[in-house]
Amino acid sequence: MIGRPIRIAFAALFAAGVLAGPAVAGTARKPAGTPPELMANAGGAVAGNTNLTNSRKVIATKINAGNVGTLAPAWSLPLTSTGIYGAMSSNPIVSDGVLYFSDAASNAYAVDAHSGKVIWKNTYNKVGLGQNGVTLASDHIYLGVDSDVLKLDARTGKEVWRATLNESDNASVDMAPLAWKNLIIVSTIPFKLTTGIYTGGQKGVVFALNARTGKKVWSFDTTTDNLWGNPLVNSGGGLWSTPSIDNKGTMYMSVANPGPLVGTEEFPNGSSRPGRNLYTNSLVALNAKTGRLKWFYQAVPHDIRDYDLQLPPILATFKVKGKPRDVVVDAGKMGTVYVVDRKTGKLIWKRNVGKHNEWGDPSRPFPTDPTKFPITMYPGQAGGVETPMAVSGRKIYIPVSDLCGLVLSPEGLTSCPFETGTGSILALDGATGKRIWKQPLPTLPDGAVTVVDNVLMAPGVNGQLYALSPKTGKILSSPQASAGVNAPPAVSGRSVYIGAGMATEPGQQAALTAWRLP
Repeated sequence: MIGRPIRIAFAALFAAGVLAGPAVAGTARKPAGTPPELMANAGGAVAGNTNLTNSRKVIATKINAGNVGTLAPAWSLPLTSTGIYGAMSSNPIVSDGVLYFSDAASNAYAVDAHSGKVIWKNTYNKVGLGQNGVTLASDHIYLGVDSDVLKLDARTGKEVWRATLNESDNASVDMAPLAWKNLIIVSTIPFKLTTGIYTGGQKGVVFALNARTGKKVWSFDTTTDNLWGNPLVNSGGGLWSTPSIDNKGTMYMSVANPGPLVGTEEFPNGSSRPGRNLYTNSLVALNAKTGRLKWFYQAVPHDIRDYDLQLPPILATFKVKGKPRDVVVDAGKMGTVYVVDRKTGKLIWKRNVGKHNEWGDPSRPFPTDPTKFPITMYPGQAGGVETPMAVSGRKIYIPVSDLCGLVLSPEGLTSCPFETGTGSILALDGATGKRIWKQPLPTLPDGAVTVVDNVLMAPGVNGQLYALSPKTGKILSSPQASAGVNAPPAVSGRSVYIGAGMATEPGQQAALTAWRLP
């Protein structure tokens, strides 16, 4: 998932921190249990303020198209910890008047949802690369800190257990865990700021832990064939986002890219890893109870562009050719949306979205002659569909980032600056992939789209929270946050909570902000 521009001071990325116990400023109210968003879906945990289908459709809210324009700031909690993605890029969890979340340095918080007062905070100061985030289940919080998974008491922040996933010295957890029945499912990524990104011999592994004890129940390697024959050079795989699980216990997960990306001087175009490089850039279905493989669909074989299939897969049912069909909806930085049969993994349809050029063709090798560079590539490795989609009814809502990438040499790949990118929100017909509407935006939609009653919310890097009509795409309102936003919104009752973590301009303040109806 490499490729986002680094906008934070370099020294801040390596801020040292000693693991600290909970700083308790009070005691949170006991979580209420299963929220209404989960009642018709599998499991009983709060998964990213939505459900285990990853639909990002919120039910329990008073916010609608008629009153969304009246949302006003209620409180703001300054955030000071920073990482590559700013101060916060995760989705708060809302339960019984309390917000639970983690910042970019993996520090965990419980905050009074009404006032913004910190109830407790656990300071870890372990900067990661991904969205990170927390999961709430059975009155406990689960989160990744470096290569550890922690279970915390939701009322006090007290640590219940810590499981170390030390498959290698160069691995970290950069996703919010998934709680399902008695399991906590999480993945490592072959990355650590202190040791390097996708260095040779490292692979992403998916683990299922016993929720009561933290002991490993099963694991699944997301790479095959001894890192495709060259473990001294190659690496890859792992999950950046939380999987989905259906009511039959099948888990669907999006696996990240292989490395080295473009290649090396000795092995251009990824020739150190010949073949398809399974299971990278693949939608993979596992038996959630055992970790056994059911099927996979590889979106981009032998990736050399950092075109992760990095988003949370969405489970949906669409009427395809007149018959209801259970499907998985997925997308990634290659700028393509995929709809796959949930039972078989067979592709039903795919559609390119956003800006593409000839160098954005994943099957096309790059030149090996240094004089042919630099190359401008659309989508770039921070473009395409960078952040989570939503599904409601027959529609798929997609945040599209038109941001280029620059191939500087046979070994070098970087992203174009964020300020050069624009974006749009698309609505596609889930059965056919046909475009229903498109709403251009002056900025990158870099949080996640969320369906709230008859409103579609889409935060932007410019700090505006765009509220759109799901029917037409028309912008209804666009309140301004204190800084740029690359975190998904959380919606509960009369309030919207969002992490404005990208303070990129003078006078901006990274903060967790609450907007509320009058």
